Amino acid sequence: MSRDTAALTTHLRERLGPNLRLVFDYQGEEVTFSYVRDDLPRDLVQKRCELMVELYQNEYRELVQRGDDEVELTSLTASLHLFDIGLILNLRDPTDPQGGVAFTFDYETGSRLIGFVAECSEVLYGDVHHTVPDDPLSDLVE
Repeated sequence: MSRDTAALTTHLRERLGPNLRLVFDYQGEEVTFSYVRDDLPRDLVQKRCELMVELYQNEYRELVQRGDDEVELTSLTASLHLFDIGLILNLRDPTDPQGGVAFTFDYETGSRLIGFVAECSEVLYGDVHHTVPDDPLSDLVE
C-alpha cells in the first residue's frame, strides 16, 4: 500500500496550524522529514526521530512478532506517546511493519484523538485503518 505523506502533511498543517511540530516518514531505519517547524533544532530532531523509529520497530517486535497465540496483538496500527514537549503519533503502514509515518504536535490537539487518528489514516492511506474496533470494549476484555 502506498503512503501519501505529502497529502497527510498538507492536511496536518491545515488542521493543526502552529501546533504541528514535525512529520516524518520511516522505512526500516531510514527517516525522511516532510515538515519540521522552524523553531525546532534539526540535528536534535533527527536523533530523536531515529530513537522513535527504533522504539516503533521494538514495539512491533515485542507486541506482534513474538506474540503469544493467547494474546494475539497482531493488529497494532497506531501508537501514541506523550512527552513533556508534546505528543507523537505513529501510523504504522498496515502492509509493511517496517514503515510508517509519525508526527508530533502540541497538547491542544490531544482532544478527540480517536476520530483524529481515523481521519489522518484515511488521508494518508485512502482508507481508514487506524480506528477503534467495531466490537464493544467489554467483548474485547473477556
